[in-house]
Amino acid sequence: MKYFLYFCKLAISIGSIFLFMRNVFIIILLSVCYAGVGRVDGQELPEKNAVVSLSDSAVEALYAEGKGLFLQKEYARAAEVFSKMISLNASLATAYNDRGSCYRMLGAYERAAADYSSAIMYRPCAIYYCNRGSIRVKMDDYEGAVSDYSLAHALDSTYYLALNNRGIVYLNMGAYRRAVEDFSACIRLNPSNHLLYNNRGIAYYKLKEFEKSISDFDTAISLNADYGNAYLHRGNLKEMLDDDAGACEDWSHASVLGVRQAENCLKNCRN
Repeated sequence: MKYFLYFCKLAISIGSIFLFMRNVFIIILLSVCYAGVGRVDGQELPEKNAVVSLSDSAVEALYAEGKGLFLQKEYARAAEVFSKMISLNASLATAYNDRGSCYRMLGAYERAAADYSSAIMYRPCAIYYCNRGSIRVKMDDYEGAVSDYSLAHALDSTYYLALNNRGIVYLNMGAYRRAVEDFSACIRLNPSNHLLYNNRGIAYYKLKEFEKSISDFDTAISLNADYGNAYLHRGNLKEMLDDDAGACEDWSHASVLGVRQAENCLKNCRN
């Protein structure tokens, strides 16, 4: 009898430990915020958050429907579907974020900002702050955008798009040195991205650090020979440095790659 009671107590203890570990696992799972792959400019929806509790098959189906409509550029209809998701689960952060992306594409920036704020309230994620930052840029609220991108970077220091976007805002604000710092930090995180070198090249140009600028445009082109904007910017810089032949050659490349602005520049070469 004594051994039987001991066995019962042991079983209860093991069961309690198992229950405790299961609860810890659930808490950890719910605390993870997965920022899915997607461009921050809103052309694509991020993949579904791992934290979404979609045990309800109806909510799961609505998510798939809304995402499909968004990819088909049916933004108004997609927004309606995400609204239905919210009616079923008012704390579903991804539904607010995705509906905000629909409103952004529809040009309803106030509504988009409100939805991104709701998403952040329920689950503060780097991508949600980044999305709200992009809306604040649209609304000419540069200080607010810098704040959001900074918060996104604070939440995920490896999320280089937040730094890139903040760097672009600094360019628009005339804070060129800060822009260089952000683009340089991005390049350390993602040294094979041609866009980052192009952006830093523009910032160096604004600072009149022309050797560094042309080096960055060279690197951008070496990483992606089909990126026309880098040829355009390098051509503009070469013209300023009195390398007219080099400028015309770069503008010609840019024009062939579909950069319309290069056509106007080429008029100088034909005169």
